[in-house]
Amino acid sequence: PLRPLKLVVDAGNGAMSEVAPRVLRAMGLAVVPLFCEYDGSFPNRGPNPSEKKNLAALCRAVVREGADFGAAFDGDGDRVIFVDGAGVPLMAEEAMVIFIRHLLAPGESVVYDLKCSSILRAAVLEAGGVPLMERSGHAFIRRHFMQANSRLAGEVSGHHFFRELGGDDGLFALVTMAGILSDTGRDFRQLLSGVRYTAITPDIRVQAASEETDRLFAAMEAWAREERIEPVRLDGIRLEFGDGSWVLLRRSITEPAFTLRMEAADETRLASLRRETDSRLGLRL
Repeated sequence: PLRPLKLVVDAGNGAMSEVAPRVLRAMGLAVVPLFCEYDGSFPNRGPNPSEKKNLAALCRAVVREGADFGAAFDGDGDRVIFVDGAGVPLMAEEAMVIFIRHLLAPGESVVYDLKCSSILRAAVLEAGGVPLMERSGHAFIRRHFMQANSRLAGEVSGHHFFRELGGDDGLFALVTMAGILSDTGRDFRQLLSGVRYTAITPDIRVQAASEETDRLFAAMEAWAREERIEPVRLDGIRLEFGDGSWVLLRRSITEPAFTLRMEAADETRLASLRRETDSRLGLRL
């Protein structure tokens, strides 16, 4: 049994609609259910909780109910996104930082999606762990996680992997997070104290013919040569600069399109990096 915490559980009418409230109540938590009736047509929100628009109802409910926090599952229940007591969603990387700070032992490794904010890698290093970057995608993350016998792994989409499971599960992640909040008596923002936040874009997705995407990759290669940077080629091409900023260009595997993502120390540097990326690649994003 945990210290009594109040939380709003948004199952999105998906697979966790009945089991999550039942498990959490059995642990002594006060659960306010939201969209916890099975309906595969997903009438209340889209099944992807990593899209902020799909968290709007949960954010309002957390504030309205005076809850300690909220959690939103995806359709099949293997992903979860958290919302703090002020109704503000956490990035998946922030949740991972909390797990790292409380579960990772020195020398253990953490596998992470190459799109993740550098706050995750910094947390691993601060804990004396080994950060292992991997290409985006559940199958790739899970394979590396299992091969390395890592303690944890995570993706920006809200997948959280735990050694105890040999994989990922949204309800296990939620139960684990509730345990940390209960044991420490602290809220999310207190648990994230000291994090040196960066500025990071979401995926910038652009429709483009394959020959246009080929041109962009060639421009990225030329940029790398000029800057004498060895690109990271796990998934697309990622250029990492000396100040910790980076640019990632990836090709869509489902349609004629590409995505860009960038991170920098602050919004000023990010704006500068974005302008330079536009200039180097001949884009107007």
